[in-house]
Amino acid sequence: MVPNAQPLEFALMAHNPAYTASLLSVLRDLASTQPVRIRVRGHCMEPLVADGAWVRVDKAAPLYWPGDVVVVATGGRLALHRVIGGYRRRGRWRWLTQGDAAVRPDAATTREAILGKVAGGDCAPCLIHVPLRHRLRALGRFLAFCARRPARTPSA
Repeated sequence: MVPNAQPLEFALMAHNPAYTASLLSVLRDLASTQPVRIRVRGHCMEPLVADGAWVRVDKAAPLYWPGDVVVVATGGRLALHRVIGGYRRRGRWRWLTQGDAAVRPDAATTREAILGKVAGGDCAPCLIHVPLRHRLRALGRFLAFCARRPARTPSA
C-alpha cells in the first residue's frame, strides 16, 4: 500500500446483477492493493452499522469464520452481512451470509462473490474484532438453517 494513501470510496446502490458483478471484480482488484471504503445503505446490520456509515473493506481472505462481517454480492447488489457458516460442494467452498436483522440467510455464495472483510470505519469495534458470543450466535443461525433444510438424496 502507498504510504498515506486514502482508501478509495464507493457508495453501493446498484441492483443490476451484471453491473454488480463488474463492480465487484473491479473492487476486488482494488481491495487487493489498498483498503476500499464503502457507504452502507440499509438497516440489516443496525445498530452495529448505521445507514449511511462508511466501512473500510480489506482484500478477500481464503477462508471465513462464522461471525466475520463481509461485503458480498447477493441478489444483484452488494451487501454488508455476517458469515454464518460455510460448506464444501463439488470441491469449492460456499458461504452463507445473513444480515443481523434479517430473518433468513442469503443464498449460498462463493469466495469470488465476496469483496472482503470489514476492517474499520464508522462501525462498532465488534465487527472488526468479532467476540466469541457473536461467532457462536452466527454458528447457531447456521445450524438452525441446516436443521430446517430437507436432507439431500443422491440422484440416480
